[in-house]
Amino acid sequence: LFHGVYKTLLFESTNFDCPDHYENENELVNLACAKLDEVGEELVAIVVEPLVQGAAGMRMHSPSFLEPVLAHARRLGALVVVDEVATGFGRTGTLFATDQLSIKPDLMCLGKGLTNGYLPLAVTLSTEAVFDAFIGEHSKTFFHGHTYTANPLGCAAAIATLDLFQKEETLSAVQSLVEVLQEALAPLAKRPDIARVRQKGLMVGLDLLSPEGLPLEPAERTGHQVCMAVREHGVILRPLGDTVVMMPPLCMSPSQVQRVVSVFEEVMDARR
Repeated sequence: LFHGVYKTLLFESTNFDCPDHYENENELVNLACAKLDEVGEELVAIVVEPLVQGAAGMRMHSPSFLEPVLAHARRLGALVVVDEVATGFGRTGTLFATDQLSIKPDLMCLGKGLTNGYLPLAVTLSTEAVFDAFIGEHSKTFFHGHTYTANPLGCAAAIATLDLFQKEETLSAVQSLVEVLQEALAPLAKRPDIARVRQKGLMVGLDLLSPEGLPLEPAERTGHQVCMAVREHGVILRPLGDTVVMMPPLCMSPSQVQRVVSVFEEVMDARR
């Protein structure tokens, strides 16, 4: 959907399967490393969304899968690039998902939570080694950008957000919210209309069961209908097919997090 129109402009890439909720990790590690070996010396970089693949369906995997794959790519001379636009800023329980890995990235992409959603801003962080490679003999600045680069309002919002993270000790509060969310979700795993409940920090994927033979039109999918129904109760959730995404803001109170889950349950009960 996103790549089709621009396919001829993109560089060649190789994809490998990611385990879904820690399943078959050892087997998939071997397959991923074999894929990297096939590319061999031409391998430039490995790009991953660490621990949780968000828009891909909330597919979750552990450090025990990522670490050996990233280590193998690095041995082949590749840069490690992580997309933490969705997983960054406390979403997985730590400031960054890569804080839970022993291998650190060469490049990190950030956005969304950086400004707390008030203004659009994205940044790319790099190691000194990568940055220095672009420094010229007479230039001390990495000149790469456009007219709206470093928008001052966006940067001000980002600084304010980072200040609040420190002042309010946001990450400490996140740990408590993760536990509250986990406890509230526990009963859902026993429901016959939910195939699986997946959680990593404050990122949750709820796989719903749709009637067999249901058309693929989005409006007729169970996920879409449930997400529209919860809005009538003041809750906004997002469907990815029949996977309902639950990502409560870090500023929510424990009672608000519990309310989100209880409203979801009420709507599911009403569908029986």
